[in-house]
Amino acid sequence: MCSYNRLNGVPTCADHNLLTKTIRQKWGLDGYIVSDCDAVAIIHDYFNYAPTPEDAVSEVLKAGLDLNCGTYISKHAQKAIDEGKLSEVNIDEALSKLVSVQMRLGLFDGNPKTQLFGRLGPEAVCTKENQHLALEAAREGIVLLKNEGEILPLSKESTHTLAVIGPHGNASDDMLGNYAGIPCNFITPLQGLQAYGTVFFEPGCIKVSCEDLPSLYAALDMVEKVDAIVLIVGLNEEQEKEAHDRKDLLLPGQQQTLVTTVAAKAAVENHPVILVIMCGGPVDISFAKDNVNISSILWIGYPGEAGGKALAQIMYGDYNPGGRLPLTWYPEEFVKVSMLNMHMRPNETSGYPGRTYRFYMGKTVYDFGHGRSFTNFLSSFVLAPGTIYSKKLIRQVTSFQTSPNSLGLIRHFTSELDAEDPSCENLNFDVTLNVTNTGNREGSHVLLLYAKPPTSVKGLPNKYLVAFDRIHLQAKKSKSVVFNIVPCRDLKLVQGEGKGVLYPGLYTLTVDEAEHSVILILDS
Repeated sequence: MCSYNRLNGVPTCADHNLLTKTIRQKWGLDGYIVSDCDAVAIIHDYFNYAPTPEDAVSEVLKAGLDLNCGTYISKHAQKAIDEGKLSEVNIDEALSKLVSVQMRLGLFDGNPKTQLFGRLGPEAVCTKENQHLALEAAREGIVLLKNEGEILPLSKESTHTLAVIGPHGNASDDMLGNYAGIPCNFITPLQGLQAYGTVFFEPGCIKVSCEDLPSLYAALDMVEKVDAIVLIVGLNEEQEKEAHDRKDLLLPGQQQTLVTTVAAKAAVENHPVILVIMCGGPVDISFAKDNVNISSILWIGYPGEAGGKALAQIMYGDYNPGGRLPLTWYPEEFVKVSMLNMHMRPNETSGYPGRTYRFYMGKTVYDFGHGRSFTNFLSSFVLAPGTIYSKKLIRQVTSFQTSPNSLGLIRHFTSELDAEDPSCENLNFDVTLNVTNTGNREGSHVLLLYAKPPTSVKGLPNKYLVAFDRIHLQAKKSKSVVFNIVPCRDLKLVQGEGKGVLYPGLYTLTVDEAEHSVILILDS
């Protein structure tokens, strides 16, 4: 974009590198670029970045935008042309990209109803295949956070009655989160569990906000009559959604009281308690994580229309969970950090802990990538380079068993390598892993390959994810997995001014508990 002289409103524009040079020329996009809804309006109306609406419209089109989600361009483009800030050529360039995509879709090939996708309707959405996809997405996304004593999966032979307690116990719309379509068929948690036995239900509190507990005593009475207790709590759009920030990281209202009270009663009756958390953002559930009366914890996100069926299948062992947390779960004290502080890196002087798993140095409730299974997986590095050497663009790969001592190589390291340098292609290498399901159940396992950068450079991440894959293994079976690592893409780090660089030094690759060192030498 451009910067404006506030005295005369004259823009000073740099090359529009991102949309035109990067996305179109470098990445080869052969389509159109559309904005987020009302994003063009925000440039003037909220951020006051552009002096007038016409300036905002002019600059986004010149920068390479083709379509505005909203009405801002249609309202202000003509005046921008009249004022000489925009030309018809700019309009034609955007229009040509939009029309060319429509032509490739066949929208001008006669009657649309006679075309390949001309008769799509609800019956094409709610197919068996699509409903199974909704179920599979829910199952793969559920994360087993805790499973003390391997209470889960529940035994179909001995667990015939359940008490489902909590405001999300019979959730339907809340399972969708927001920006969702119309479900084909809701399966609530209560309905999903009813397929496995007799289920008694009490919400405990009427709403997710849980101001009071009108049916607490009824819930406690149920605990005596069942084989296991399932507490289903969490958040909904009243607590988290676009344009609505949370003020804390705790369960709303008296949900925590509901959980701990029921769990204490269940302990007296010697019944297991499974806690299910439905939410999008992190929640500080340290009280439950450390509570010996709560055997298992599942995070189900907002699992969609088939969420109840997916949850029940996991709880009764018809599906083995393999999901991993996609974000760090911070403790409640993290809310003391100003949301206006956008720095990622920690600051020891001010006590600022940093943000995200890459930089955060404080305590966590659960780490990014955390997730358990009903079986155990063992990963090991089988083949990987010990040294990557860039002198004269020669690629030197040695097996990790015979990698040279890093201390003898440090003196040969030179400055970092520009990630755009053509010589980067000569540094690519493969990492081969062996993964074994050492347990007695089949299951899926998400492999997360991290890199820990050289410690000789200050301000670099603690670690960062460079590759991942999900594999499925039968009990006692093994599989070989190969990751192709492109250092100038996967190992690169970003300097303060935004430039991607590759630093020389010792990198530690980790998968699960396995580690392997790779030394990168950048010699002139």
